[in-house]
Amino acid sequence: MVNILFGDNEESTNLLLSKRLQPEHEVMYLTDAVSLLWELSPAQKYFSGRKYDLVIYDFDLFHQDAGLDRRIGLLEDQVAGYLALADAPIIIIAEGTLETKIKPICQKIGFNYLSRPYSLELALKLMRESLFNKCCWP
Repeated sequence: MVNILFGDNEESTNLLLSKRLQPEHEVMYLTDAVSLLWELSPAQKYFSGRKYDLVIYDFDLFHQDAGLDRRIGLLEDQVAGYLALADAPIIIIAEGTLETKIKPICQKIGFNYLSRPYSLELALKLMRESLFNKCCWP
């Protein structure tokens, strides 16, 4: 069983993927940035002992009020650092129209990118690839 942290700004957008994962894996599905930050924090790890094997992050979760260029800059300058606290593979989901701007950042910082809309099969394949060196994916 894989422990997955899933941060999404709109419950409906990625809920189908989350529900598909839940029968076989432990999924913490969060829809607000503050809760996601807490789950990534060293304090949470200390108090709960919970560690995630995979983090799935929707690009729209953090800094929703900022302009697009600012949010893209913040992804590289701030958000990536928060996500890296998980010490696990990271998959960033964003609209396909943003791929040329976000995918190079993901590659630079060692994250995987999933373009929305996506098929469940493609998302599951990317998760398996992200966890390839882990022993817990079926």
